[in-house]
Formats: sequence, structure tokens, C-alpha cells
Amino acid sequence: IGDYEILAQLKQAARQAKENKCLSPFMERVVNYALKSSKDIKTHTGLSSGTVSVSYAAIEIIRDQISELGSKNILLIGTGKFGSHIGKNLRSYLPNAALHFSNRTDSKAQALAEACDATYLPFEDISRQADSADVIIVSSASETYMVHPEFFTSEKPRLILDLSVPQNVDPEVKKIKGVTLMNVDEISAKLDETINLRKAEIPKAVDILNDNMKDLCDWYRKQAHSPILRAVKSQLYELSEIQPDLEFSEEKIHKTVSSLALQLDHQKNIGCQCITALNSYLHMN
Repeated sequence: IGDYEILAQLKQAARQAKENKCLSPFMERVVNYALKSSKDIKTHTGLSSGTVSVSYAAIEIIRDQISELGSKNILLIGTGKFGSHIGKNLRSYLPNAALHFSNRTDSKAQALAEACDATYLPFEDISRQADSADVIIVSSASETYMVHPEFFTSEKPRLILDLSVPQNVDPEVKKIKGVTLMNVDEISAKLDETINLRKAEIPKAVDILNDNMKDLCDWYRKQAHSPILRAVKSQLYELSEIQPDLEFSEEKIHKTVSSLALQLDHQKNIGCQCITALNSYLHMN
């Protein structure tokens, strides 16, 4: 609820469709109304307030619990799809932190480290490197524990976030003095409150969607009259050519067609409305 990933996908899909001439004018208008609705909801409701992303929640927890981040070492273990997302978030939101990446497939960790201006650590060294880290984030898919109590020989405050399912950090690590260990369930529990707050905003968002849908339907209904309006406009130009004594002007034609558009929007007798428009044009002062 309130996430923008699907919105980004919609923008990308519409852009690609338009580049390949596969986006009709009507569909482009629909997409624009969808984007406008999203912007209105973001501006006028709390539907997107707070964070419900585990990867970004990890960033917020680090900010809350660790001071002087610029002098701290952050070790990320696991650089798969989810781990890569975390690594990029770490660099974006904690630009001054010293980042170190490790993965069972060393080439993946090395590639992400280069992309994020981080240090690559061979996987075989994590037992030694973990002891010097101030923050450890584990995001791997191992069926066994990857971080063990014996990794830590020095006593100092440490924050360990285990975002793996199943857990990849031995729960015994939590008993080490100075260590704060949180698993993905504990982090997710902190997000439940945000979810509930967002749910309370849904009725406001639905009202905004309904208003924009009404505007879209009104626009669509008016498009049904476009061929008639174009035909009348063309006939007025022809009339001005075969009747040179008529005082012709773009302004008169525009005013006549605009008046006809308003009448057609409220009444359905097209023939009578066209005759009325022609009569108005001929007698327009």
C-alpha cells in the first residue's frame, strides 16, 4: 500500500509503448490520469507516509541506533538480488559510511562493491572481518547459519540485522555483550504500525480516484462529438469562401464551435444543435 514500484513500471511501460508507436491517444490520456491520481494521493493523503520496505527499514534502524556513521564499518553479507538492493540503499542513504560487501560467489560481491564504491571482501574472510564490523547485515539464502558466536572476540557495541529467511545468524550471537541482533520478523513487526496508518488513508485515496475517474469519463464522453465539431468547423470555413460578403474571422468560427460543443454536452439532438450553431454564426455581430 502506497508503494511506488508499480507506478514506475507503468511509466516505463507507457514510455516504451509510445516510443514504439503502440500507445493510442486515448490510452495515453488514461495513463496521464493515473499519474495525476497518484500525485494527488501523495500530496493530499498519508497513504505513502513512513516505510514498509524491509530494506529501507534496515537503513532507518541503523540511523536510529548507530551514531557517527561516518566512522563505522558496515559489512553486508549476501549480494544477491535483495542484497544488491540493500547495498545500493546503503550507499545512497549512508554516503559517508565505510561499506564492505561479501558473498559466497565472490564475483557478485566484487561487482556490487565496484558499483557502490565499497570494499570487496572474500567470503572466506568473513569470520575475521565480522569482528571488526560495527554493523552487519546478512541477506543470504543459506540453509545453515553463516554468522556464529565465535566470530566475535572483541567486546564492542554491534548491530546485526538478519534479513535472511531462514535465519542465517546463530541466535546465540544475541547473548554476546554489546550485540543487538534483529531478524526479519522483528523488523517487519515495526512496519505493521505504518501499514495500519496507511490503511486508514485508503478512503481518502478512493475519493481522489473517483474524482479523477469522473473527469476522465467526462473527457471521453466529449470526444464522441469531435467528428461532428470538426465537420461543422470545416463547413464554416467553406461557407466563408463561397459567401465572401460574410464577415469571416477565426474568432467567430472558434466561438461558434465552442458554443456547439457546450450544447452537445448537455443535449443530444445533434441535428438541431448544428442548425442552431450555423444560425448563430450567420447572425453573429
